[in-house]
Amino acid sequence: MQKLIQIDTQLFQWINSYQNSFFDEIMIILSDRNILAAVIFCYFIYKFYKRGRGAFLLIGTVLTTFLMTDAFCFQVLKPTIKRYRPCYTLKNVNLPDGGCGGYFSLPSNHAANSAAILTTLFLFHRKRKYLVLLLLAIPIGYSRIYLGVHYPVDIFAGYVIGFTMAILVFALGNRFGLKLNHWRT
Repeated sequence: MQKLIQIDTQLFQWINSYQNSFFDEIMIILSDRNILAAVIFCYFIYKFYKRGRGAFLLIGTVLTTFLMTDAFCFQVLKPTIKRYRPCYTLKNVNLPDGGCGGYFSLPSNHAANSAAILTTLFLFHRKRKYLVLLLLAIPIGYSRIYLGVHYPVDIFAGYVIGFTMAILVFALGNRFGLKLNHWRT
């Protein structure tokens, strides 16, 4: 376990050490929850226009997945695990955004929420071309390391939790008669 923590810390320091003003701005934008929310809102408007009532089911499933993932990570896991953010425990951490955030870092809510939302959207589409949705979570997670507020393991754990939560919500929705597979957009 100590070796994993050491590798995690070294990888964090390596990623966080490569800073420049251009990437600072990009990483801050990628890490901004409002940007992801705006993109998803535009997507929902498009789906309303294209699919009508089927979009309600999509939005409800995405919101349910997001709320369950966010609450589970923030209110259950973080206070239980109590791993402090690298910006609180390490010296010389670059913080281009200026702040460190809350005390606990494991798992990353940004990584978990983005993976949960994007996996849910993929499950609704289930077409190979929509696999790119899953890849959109990667730069969001990377930005959290770059900005000095998460270790790589925090990000990986967030991805696993978000992916799992999306599959669970989708499966339960189908199990309880929502027929989410029927409404694929």
